[in-house]
Amino acid sequence: MLQNHKWKVATFLLAGILTATLIVTPVIAQAETAATTTSAVTSTASAITATGPAIVPDMNFVGPEIKLSLNQAVLLTLTTSSGIESAKIKKMNNLAKTEEYFQTISSYAQQDKMEENASKLGYSFAYSGTSRTAKEMARLAADFATAQSPKNYDAELNTLRRNAVKQYFETLQARDTVRIAQDNVKAQETLLRNTNAKFKLGLVAKKDVLSAEVSLNEAKTSLLGAQNAYATKQMRLNQYFEFPLMQKTTLTDTLAVKDPVLMPLTEAIAKALANRNEIAGANFGLAYQTLNLKEAGNNYSHYSAAYYKAQYTYMDAQKTAKDAPVDVEIDVREKFMQVQAAKASVELGKLNVAKSKESYRMINSSYQLGMKTLADVQNAQLGVVKSENDLSENYLAYQLAIIDYEQAVTVGTYLVQF
Repeated sequence: MLQNHKWKVATFLLAGILTATLIVTPVIAQAETAATTTSAVTSTASAITATGPAIVPDMNFVGPEIKLSLNQAVLLTLTTSSGIESAKIKKMNNLAKTEEYFQTISSYAQQDKMEENASKLGYSFAYSGTSRTAKEMARLAADFATAQSPKNYDAELNTLRRNAVKQYFETLQARDTVRIAQDNVKAQETLLRNTNAKFKLGLVAKKDVLSAEVSLNEAKTSLLGAQNAYATKQMRLNQYFEFPLMQKTTLTDTLAVKDPVLMPLTEAIAKALANRNEIAGANFGLAYQTLNLKEAGNNYSHYSAAYYKAQYTYMDAQKTAKDAPVDVEIDVREKFMQVQAAKASVELGKLNVAKSKESYRMINSSYQLGMKTLADVQNAQLGVVKSENDLSENYLAYQLAIIDYEQAVTVGTYLVQF
């Protein structure tokens, strides 16, 4: 797996890019919308804290309602979140590192100039000159840092986009679970009413009524659990977007996935091989360690520990550079297969929901005619609940699989340290 690969140039995992099928409106074009949303959040925060740091006394979400689309959610993440501030700080740190490399190159040039001037005047300049190989290494590092710094920033943005989408759709999925639980309570209430009516007519035993009551209570308990889970997701969403914790936020997109037009696999692999940070980092590592081995050979015995160490790092970098393209291709192919599998699960989930509902309808009708037992009806209803929850989870998995495939063809989510 790519995550387990040991990159010579130290990299660490972040995540994602937003699929083009989900985010189609340019960020700049949405600035006005984002300003409106941010203004609403500010007003809510002011209202809540107008008389001091008030704490909402219950689990009711308050404040002027914020209606948040997926596009707005991503835009807020890329403009006002703590995540984008952290990304900017890291970008500044990378710029500082890049400048340090160029300052080193400049100091080498100044030392060489001083030595040259002293030689012209017939003076001996007490300076241990930097080797040509060391200067090449410094130049290589400076040039790589210049090129890689903006790519690392792009990888940070990819991660922020994916995290925003993940937060958004996980909240939608939790909301859908509440809907399913509510439908189940309604179905159990109807079943209890029908069972009571049959009992009064002497068509069923008292135990059926008691069983229907137990099922209804269990459904209500499940609903409460779903509502609690949804409330937690709402709080996490508000926290992620830096809204007041108990802000009333309504998500306007739906969980259902519109099948995207995916990039063909061959094209995706070609783009990934050209763009991914892992490959850029591995190639730099090999070039740098090649020079480092040469420098070690010029300064140490080929039987010394220092040379053996340089030889090891070179061989390791060589293997990393060789493996990187294959690992990236495997990653793209895996993500492609995950999209196909997730899509198939969604389609199967739709069929299962339709079949489970029809099965419940038929068994319930037979129960009214005395041809099925209450347990048969209850099991059929549980089948409906399970199939709907499975479909909801499949939608979420499909959304994330699409995003992962789309981001795999860009710089990715790895940050290459230099």
